[in-house]
Amino acid sequence: LIQDVETKRLVTPQVFENFFEQYENNALTSAEMNAKLFDNGREFDIRIGSHVVRVKPTEWKRLDQTEENEYSRKVAAEQQATSLHNIASPHNQAMYQGYRWWTWRPDLHHIGIVNALVFFIATILFFLPAALWYPMGEADAPLPSTIFWVYVLQIIPSIGFIYVGWASMAEVSGSWLGLALGAIGWWIGFFNFLGGWGFLLYPVLFLPEEVDPGNHGDLAKWGAAFATFWGSCFFWVAGILECIEFSNQHPISIMNGGSGGGENHTNSSTNDLKKEQPRNAADGEGDEEEGEEEK
Repeated sequence: LIQDVETKRLVTPQVFENFFEQYENNALTSAEMNAKLFDNGREFDIRIGSHVVRVKPTEWKRLDQTEENEYSRKVAAEQQATSLHNIASPHNQAMYQGYRWWTWRPDLHHIGIVNALVFFIATILFFLPAALWYPMGEADAPLPSTIFWVYVLQIIPSIGFIYVGWASMAEVSGSWLGLALGAIGWWIGFFNFLGGWGFLLYPVLFLPEEVDPGNHGDLAKWGAAFATFWGSCFFWVAGILECIEFSNQHPISIMNGGSGGGENHTNSSTNDLKKEQPRNAADGEGDEEEGEEEK
């Protein structure tokens, strides 16, 4: 999908065809066409899945069939040469032999990598109380030790789980408070977010029973135990959605028009773009005003 940044109009292949036909009939040269189209440094948004690339082209050119075939052949040859060069490079050979399972220098400029690192650390911390609560109980460990090793070490990683779910939703929607209800990735983050809250509430609500046994049974049973139950259910739903997402090569839309995410600099959804009627790319602002009057 290509959208004019200034006018917010969808630029379809039909728009390009109308544009070229109009200017070919006027016998304008290629240079004159490009000067007319890009006289104000026109910018375009190219939408690819859930990502948007903003470009400022300097030239449009329509290829005939022979030129198109030759161009495709050159692109394929360049891609093959680049691929062979990368494979032959010792630095990149490991990339073609399988996954790279570990690195000491993760690229923390990407929020997805930060999320994976936070989740990894939080999971390790969460494993400690899961492994220590039974032997500490059997050994009748002191209360301060029990509070730290069993409860505090559940609270800290649960906060990490909550962050990862929230950051995953932000990664998909393009905003910390944005919504992308049509993207399955946003729902995965949402259910992980709720699951993190369930795991956080368990140690918080069970702690009074640990400090003052026998006086907070209902809170421990219906608050703490039930919280970890529904938290686990939400994590289970997120896991099912992740399996569905990973098994598909292309972004999945849950609702009509959902494209997998939002962007910071465009407010148009795929639904809006589908409803947009193709217009001649050579139309000026005056044509837009006339269209508004007709409406």
